Amino acid sequence: LSLLDYRTAAHLWAVLGVAALVASVVLLGRSDDRLRPWLGWLVALCVFYTPVAETLVSGQKGTLLLLLFTGTYLLLTRGRLFLAGATFGCVALKPQLLLIVALVMFVKREWRFLAGMAATGILLGALSLLVGWDACTGWLASIADPFPQAKLVGRSHSWLGFAQLLTGEERGPLVLGLTAALIMATGAM
Repeated sequence: LSLLDYRTAAHLWAVLGVAALVASVVLLGRSDDRLRPWLGWLVALCVFYTPVAETLVSGQKGTLLLLLFTGTYLLLTRGRLFLAGATFGCVALKPQLLLIVALVMFVKREWRFLAGMAATGILLGALSLLVGWDACTGWLASIADPFPQAKLVGRSHSWLGFAQLLTGEERGPLVLGLTAALIMATGAM
């Protein structure tokens, strides 16, 4: 995508996001005979779900991750552990999402799944080196020193971000109290 102009790349990424969403719904729908007649409605309802719509219009990678999770799930249900692990290894683009599943598979001693993840990890690591060593070390440096919460709060979709924006304070008893009250109200709902 970096070889394209920004507008074209953004449009292509949006099309790929919609395609990943549709593929996820179709794959899941085809895995259950009861869902097949409803596939069109399921896709339409997904697009009207606010987080999905926001993901599509803001250029996020949520639908790609959904497709990877869907593929992993379906491969696991079919007993294709190495392929499931290899597919799940692609989630490395959001590494924090790998940790729990990898730990569970380790505890369950699912070595074929972990071997698939490792194979994908090695392949992705080698491919990233094609971009250049400086780009790789720059990425590692950026994840080691992330933006402070104050810079991210305007973009965060959370009760903490809401409370901080509403009160104009970064922390303090008012922000924490309002955040806790909103979380409890959400839980009660």
